[in-house]
Amino acid sequence: MTKTKTKLKLIKEKALLGLWSKAVKVRDGYKCAYCGAKDNLESHHIFSRRHAITKYDMDNGVTLCKYHHTMIEKSYDLKQWLINWVGQDKYNELDRLHYQLKKWTESEKKEIKEKLKEFIKQNA
Repeated sequence: MTKTKTKLKLIKEKALLGLWSKAVKVRDGYKCAYCGAKDNLESHHIFSRRHAITKYDMDNGVTLCKYHHTMIEKSYDLKQWLINWVGQDKYNELDRLHYQLKKWTESEKKEIKEKLKEFIKQNA
């Protein structure tokens, strides 16, 4: 007798982060939200992606060119711009949320994946 193993198709974090990044860029019109550059774009987590609860939240992201992405954590002025860009209330909400612990289930990841795909499809 042999046991048949069912292989679950697990949703990889890297794939979800890729969809999140693309959705943020689509939302921001494929340009740096700070300077308007259209080259070397990166999606920046306002609060670190190590905080699971806000990791896939599009409100926790902004499209920046590579230069401003490297400068955002080093410059007080850019940090203030970021707070103004997202809005003080939303920034405070994200700040409060990112302290909470979260372990995503496969069904939750699937739901996030579908929502991000749908957003990209509707707005691209």
